[in-house]
Amino acid sequence: MPERHRSLLRIDTEPEPLRAVRSALVGREDKLAQLDEVVTRAIDFQAPQLVTVVGNQGTGKTRLINELITRLAANPDRARLRVFHGAAERDREGKPIPLSAIKSLLRDRFEL
Repeated sequence: MPERHRSLLRIDTEPEPLRAVRSALVGREDKLAQLDEVVTRAIDFQAPQLVTVVGNQGTGKTRLINELITRLAANPDRARLRVFHGAAERDREGKPIPLSAIKSLLRDRFEL
């Protein structure tokens, strides 16, 4: 390839990271209310609560939890809560890895 073409293809700087566009959470207020009840129980009883959010890929599980965390962080009475996250993983063949969600949760909890 001629030198002049190579210089056109060269990138001298790192590209800027893409910014995520956060859309409004639509039709999930009932689920957020349920999660808020769990948070209230955790506060009232001063005991950890476990929530499992399940669903097909792309149904908004992560978006739902991120919305909850955003709302908790915006509330001064709840901003100091600790939320731990675990996610199921799959192997190279696409098969679920047994107990991977629990392992992920423990890694998050104990910063492993």
